[in-house]
Amino acid sequence: MSIIFCSGDSVGGPSRLQINNVMGLSRRRATGIAGKVAMRQYLYQVQCWADSNSPTAKRLLNIAHDSDENIYLVGMKHGGYTCFDDGEGTPAYGGGTVGQHGGSIIYINVDIVAQVNPGGATTHAGFQNMHPYIAFFHELGHAIQKIEQPELWVNGGRGLAAAFLGDINNAARSFAQRAHGRTFGQARAEYSATGHTRQPWSVRIEYDNVYRHERPICQEAGMPMRDLYGDIREV
Repeated sequence: MSIIFCSGDSVGGPSRLQINNVMGLSRRRATGIAGKVAMRQYLYQVQCWADSNSPTAKRLLNIAHDSDENIYLVGMKHGGYTCFDDGEGTPAYGGGTVGQHGGSIIYINVDIVAQVNPGGATTHAGFQNMHPYIAFFHELGHAIQKIEQPELWVNGGRGLAAAFLGDINNAARSFAQRAHGRTFGQARAEYSATGHTRQPWSVRIEYDNVYRHERPICQEAGMPMRDLYGDIREV
């Protein structure tokens, strides 16, 4: 199994300092780290949900389990910033560097309550509850990207933290609004291409992940889904 459950100082995984940094990035700092037994139970529940609701989610789990690349899973309790670290040095929203190679790290608030505002850039339907496992599968999707499309992670997933969300939202509004003649799916296909140098890494990676992983899972499970990357909030 390539998914490794860790609570800090695991061989090849994040240090306790790194975990603490990510725990504090949320507006609600995590109260602690879930132990290995609790995370095994969590992943079992995620697997059961995928088996019953989403072939795409099952596929992502199968790829992760069969991969030679380690995926370190850190479960934060009652808070913390759910994010992905490409394992090469810089997590999605800042924090200390990991300095490990050959793996990736998923930080997940196991108690996350998230909502999405479906409807895209033109018509919104109001925020609706998103199944908490969708957040896990979004971050797992990044790990699968690194396994299947390493070219997306050339130079690591580097970018200025402050510009991350703005890059994605601005690109969506500028290039993907239906009023401009493109669907979001068409825009994702265009701007996730690694050769498109006018868009930052965050736009390419997130468009690819949302439209190739997150949205299919939502569609298969009958869940509300976002079009604009920023149409999500933690409550």
